[in-house]
Amino acid sequence: MTDTASSPETSDARRDALVERLFMAAVGTWDVLAVYIGDRLGLYRTLAERGPSTSAELAQAVGLNDRYVREWLEQQASSAILELEKAGADVAARR
Repeated sequence: MTDTASSPETSDARRDALVERLFMAAVGTWDVLAVYIGDRLGLYRTLAERGPSTSAELAQAVGLNDRYVREWLEQQASSAILELEKAGADVAARR
C-alpha cells in the first residue's frame, strides 16, 4: 500500500522508523538467544551460586572455553542483562 500524497520527508521518516524497528528486533533476537545459551550452559546458575566472576573463573566452573564465556559476558553486559563490576579494569580482571 502506497500513499502517493506523502512528501519525501514523510517517506524518509517512515523508512527510518522501519529500519530502527527491524534493528531493535534483531538486537532483541540476539538477547533472547544469549539468554537461552546462558540458561542451557548453566552460566546464570553458576553466577548466582558463586557471585561475580571473571570470564576465566566462570569458564573453569562450567567447563567451557574462556574466550566464549568472555564474549557471552560482554554481550550480557552491553545489553544490561548482567552488571559489570570493575568496568575500567583489564579484560581479564572484569567481573
